[in-house]
Amino acid sequence: MKQLIINNKKSYDDFNVYIGTRNISSPTKKIIKESVPFTNKVYDFSNLNGELYWNERILTYSFDIAELTTEEMEEAKSKLLSWLLNVHDDDIFDPYIGDYHFHGSYDSDSWEEDFGAGKLTVNFSVYPYKIANKETRSLHTLSTGENNISVINNSSHRIVPTIVCSGSMTIKINDISYSLPSGTIKDDLIKLEVGTNDIVVIPTNADSTIEFVFKEEVF
Repeated sequence: MKQLIINNKKSYDDFNVYIGTRNISSPTKKIIKESVPFTNKVYDFSNLNGELYWNERILTYSFDIAELTTEEMEEAKSKLLSWLLNVHDDDIFDPYIGDYHFHGSYDSDSWEEDFGAGKLTVNFSVYPYKIANKETRSLHTLSTGENNISVINNSSHRIVPTIVCSGSMTIKINDISYSLPSGTIKDDLIKLEVGTNDIVVIPTNADSTIEFVFKEEVF
């Protein structure tokens, strides 16, 4: 039984409703254009930072509710709405997606009823990328001097990783050098490009370790 899972509750196990239909929309691109007065020229700045950006995508699920009486159907509908309308900034798991989940909030709903059967349709506005359920962890043991390491980002866009350093060190990534202290660091300026990232690491102490931790995000 494949069912929607949000906040440790499941659409069938907890509410006894089936998913009737589901629709996973694609995100739309954020378009940033400027026209030049008195000319036919239009400049598209959507990729100004070397990467395209996207609006939220919409998830639509309909749930079939069938009860013996109208009163029972209204009660079942109320319980389901109490769960779904309170979805806010939460992880949304759809088993048909597999190893990824969505993250977002309730947006809107509609209700249809006919001869004792009801259908509740709910829309969620979610982050444009699917997020991996499991973290990618890339751990490297370092020697003195320069260490050349590679970290692979299989996401659909650049990712800001969490970096765990056992000691202070300097890293060079994307032709920019950063001095990192011992501990856990997450800096929005340090990003992993899509694909293989070749990184130079110079530790202060031998036998130090550096670990890159992130969750892949894909369309």
